Amino acid sequence: MNSASARPRSMRLVLSGLWLLMGLLLLLAAYQIPFVNEHLYWRVETLRVRVQNFFSPPQQTVPLPAARPAGSAPAPAEAAAPATGAVVEVEPGGKLQPFPTPVVAAPLPPRVMISGTTHIWQHWNNCGPATLAMSLNFWGWNGTQANTAAALKPNRLDRNVSVSEMAAFAESIGFAAEQRPNGTLDGVRRLLAAGFPVIFERDLELRQEGWAGHYALLIGYDTAAQRFITQDTYQGPEVPITDAQLLNIWRPFNYAYLLVVPAARHAELLALLGAEADIEIAYSRAAQRALKEIRQTDGTAQALTYYNLGINLNAVGDIRGARNSFDQARTLGIPFRMLWYQPEIYAVYFAAQEFNEVIQLADFALGTNRSSEEAFFWRGRANEALANQKAAISDYAAAAELNANYEAPRAALTRLGANP
Repeated sequence: MNSASARPRSMRLVLSGLWLLMGLLLLLAAYQIPFVNEHLYWRVETLRVRVQNFFSPPQQTVPLPAARPAGSAPAPAEAAAPATGAVVEVEPGGKLQPFPTPVVAAPLPPRVMISGTTHIWQHWNNCGPATLAMSLNFWGWNGTQANTAAALKPNRLDRNVSVSEMAAFAESIGFAAEQRPNGTLDGVRRLLAAGFPVIFERDLELRQEGWAGHYALLIGYDTAAQRFITQDTYQGPEVPITDAQLLNIWRPFNYAYLLVVPAARHAELLALLGAEADIEIAYSRAAQRALKEIRQTDGTAQALTYYNLGINLNAVGDIRGARNSFDQARTLGIPFRMLWYQPEIYAVYFAAQEFNEVIQLADFALGTNRSSEEAFFWRGRANEALANQKAAISDYAAAAELNANYEAPRAALTRLGANP
């Protein structure tokens, strides 16, 4: 009797298992449908990362700079006590440009609202391609964020699209593009008054993920109300932000901005940029601004301002000053995602021939984001410089696989006799 009753129970278990298997196969098949995949992919990926981080939490404190032999870093940065949050002087190496005499501009309208922009809600992890698509659509381009993403980040897990990558894409389809640091409120108002929407890079506090980078499109301002209007692919259409809020969220990214315009209006745009049409003057001014703001900030804000200073000094050729600025930013404590968004730090330590620092930072970045092609590439360069050719080839291959449009690692593989 026990044996007879066990058989139906066994059959029920087998049938239940078969139904479960069929259900899973149907779900898997449905997940391959593009529309379903587009709407569920980010949830699956977010869940995967959370499970992975639960069992193996990534290090989220950017490594401190290694100690250097006495005399290898210029005073007074070496003698300071950065852990207290005190301001450390980082003396530029004499490469900063003097400020040109400002041009007296015509009075700006008290308020401007550019009509004709169409808001786009971004796909998951797609603010750069979506914001660029909004700007290009305004000028008559008929593509979508899927088109921009295919060129800018063929790997959906890529967490960073740089301003320079967006500018290069716009130029590749016939537009003119100008990217600059050191954006100002009046400078943006002048551009908006001329009818040019402005892409800017900003920070954003996400409920689940914390601090992150983001892009938005400025389309209007009201001077009396002290506010700007943005088309934000994550937060919504025509989002108002105050002047103070704009400066606060813009500072972590060096007040970087990008304009894409029809080629026929390129000369007009350069005239509006004034002296900062010369990009070295723009970076020189940005460095001077960062030096000033270091004294006005503390904590993470000051660390990010030192990071800005490092980017700006590198751009004007002051590698030693840039390295010391990045040292200080790391000592004060920068958000770990900064290494995803602003890879100039690798280039500076590489130029300073501190190859182990490059490897240490890249190892850390890849521990938090295995899809950072820039971290793989710069670790490859450091390994190549240290004669670790096998490791270099592996890193270059990983970078090239993550982004088929990233030419630098492919060129490196060709140079080393490995097939890209």
